[in-house]
Amino acid sequence: NYAKFENTIWSSIKFNKFIYMDLSLSMENILHNRNNNKKIYLTETESNIIKLLFVEKIVNKENLKLKILNLQPNIETKSIESHLSRIRKKISEIDGKIEIISTESKFVEVRAAN
Repeated sequence: NYAKFENTIWSSIKFNKFIYMDLSLSMENILHNRNNNKKIYLTETESNIIKLLFVEKIVNKENLKLKILNLQPNIETKSIESHLSRIRKKISEIDGKIEIISTESKFVEVRAAN
C-alpha cells in the first residue's frame, strides 16, 4: 500500500495540488476553499496528514503515526488526535464542507459534511 500511496503522491505533485471536494492543498501548505476563496496555512505535519487523507480517504491511525510522525507503533501518544483537532479547526475557519472523523476502531476518515 505504501508504494501505491507514493505513486499517487508523485502523480498528484505534477498538478501541484491535492484536491478533495471544495478544498485544495497547494505545495506551499496552503489549504484553499475554492468556493469562497478563503485560505489558511497548515504546518508540514498537518499538510502531510491532509494529503494522505485526500488520497486514501480512510487511513489507519498506526500508519499516520509511523509515516507522518515517524513514531513506532508501540509508542502511546495523543499526537494524531491533537493534529486532527487543529486540522478540523482550520477547515472550519475557511468554511470547508468536509469532516474528518476519527473512529474508535483506529481509523481516520475524510468525507463530505452532513
